[in-house]
Amino acid sequence: MAMNIPAAFPFAALVLLAPTMRSQCSLQLTPTIAHTGTDVAVNAIANLPNGDLVVAGVFTSYGGAVASNIAIRSGGIWLPLGTGIDGVVNCLAVMPNGDLVAGGRFTQAGGVAAANIARWDGTAWSSLGPGLTGIQVSWLFGVQALLVRPNGHLVAGGSFLNAGAVAVNNIAAWDGAAWSALGAGIPGASSIYGPPPLVQGLANLPNGELAATGGGLSVQRFSGGTWVAMNTGMVQSGWNTGPRQLFVRSNGDLLVGGHAPIYLSSQREPFVRRWNGSAWQPFGPLLHPAATGSHIVLAMADLPNGDLVVGGSGVSRVAGGANEVLRGDGSSWAPLPTTLSANALSMQPDGRLLVGGYSGFGPPHTLAEYTSTCPASVADVGSGCAGSLGVHTLTASSLPWLGSTFRAVTTAVPTSALALAVTSLSPTTVPLAAVFPFAGAGCDGLLFADLTELLVPTAGEVVSSVALPLVPALVALPVYHHVDVFEFSPVGTAIALTTTGRLQLTLGRF
Repeated sequence: MAMNIPAAFPFAALVLLAPTMRSQCSLQLTPTIAHTGTDVAVNAIANLPNGDLVVAGVFTSYGGAVASNIAIRSGGIWLPLGTGIDGVVNCLAVMPNGDLVAGGRFTQAGGVAAANIARWDGTAWSSLGPGLTGIQVSWLFGVQALLVRPNGHLVAGGSFLNAGAVAVNNIAAWDGAAWSALGAGIPGASSIYGPPPLVQGLANLPNGELAATGGGLSVQRFSGGTWVAMNTGMVQSGWNTGPRQLFVRSNGDLLVGGHAPIYLSSQREPFVRRWNGSAWQPFGPLLHPAATGSHIVLAMADLPNGDLVVGGSGVSRVAGGANEVLRGDGSSWAPLPTTLSANALSMQPDGRLLVGGYSGFGPPHTLAEYTSTCPASVADVGSGCAGSLGVHTLTASSLPWLGSTFRAVTTAVPTSALALAVTSLSPTTVPLAAVFPFAGAGCDGLLFADLTELLVPTAGEVVSSVALPLVPALVALPVYHHVDVFEFSPVGTAIALTTTGRLQLTLGRF
């Protein structure tokens, strides 16, 4: 339950007062990480709940640390995860309890037998039951995709036939104790173009169903224990063409990326399509391959302002060169500078966009990052005061990017209270006791309430939000945000007023 004043209201008038453009904002490429060896790649990126970053793929060292195919960045230092993994890692997933799962083509993890899938609990590696075996396409490396379902179960897809004694046909579910088949699995059909199909993309659909796709497969959803094809509007031909990856956007849209053969040509044209509920439609203009050969979309990510980023191999020819990473708004595409063929994209909580892949130009590189030249930031600029459950904390759960919604969490809010989130363009504060006699001593609040939001607590917390308009003139504007907590007696009388500390939001733009 919330009562809102439109969030754009206090900013609209400023557009007339601010410069027409405070700065030209763009994404800039920072130096990539180089590694020893001639055949290295990052295939997957994952963020652990404690903020550590994990990368995995094919390498023997990472960031100066000896690490076998998987490494973690903790406290600003790259470290191995135990003794690592003895084969290629293709995918990573973080379980609800924070454990990390790695899938690929390997036999051991940390010296422990693990058939193509293994779990890291923060201290040691272990196998997930008997693992996944019966690999059909050896050079495509077994497990290709991992997905955590809403119920906490794990789904693995790839090119494999068995989970122990259970026949699973390229896709299987792990419930924390045992593997099981998902219907008849996705056996696909052998193709005159090459080996049988494999699962490479997985997604949780908004209705709770599971979707899967991959080389030589259509997009399929698991409904009522049966796999149902989602083919309408999809281009597919041969085991090595068609849809490869699925991505659910922050707005709930389902996208598919891959490549399709061009008639009477050796080229394969990369594509991105959106499911409209009954058919696949192009997302914006078509992508065009940079040269003859295989060009494919392998990864997708959302920018906070709503743009889509796609990565892959030769995904477009823009400005006379091959561009492996593009951003688009549904009406046009623009290249982002990189020397990487992109296997993985990951939007970081601090506003960086990471690209994992490989490069054949000069020393091998496997990880690059893009940062905005107009960064968003949050800073604590005032302290709060204690209510009946203790001192309230106000913590940002996102950054204030223009075109997105900023959110923050307030703790120690009693069930008998109501909270009022206040957003102001002025940092001026006032002692709350000067306005409300029942306010706590030393509790200061923002004097000017340009935007307010009434919130009801759940489990001792409230989540406040501010929708930020995509207006370039507002770049670098400071905005102030805090939450007042009103406590009530059983008969509805206000008996206490306390407040959180204040946050200064500096508005940024991608």
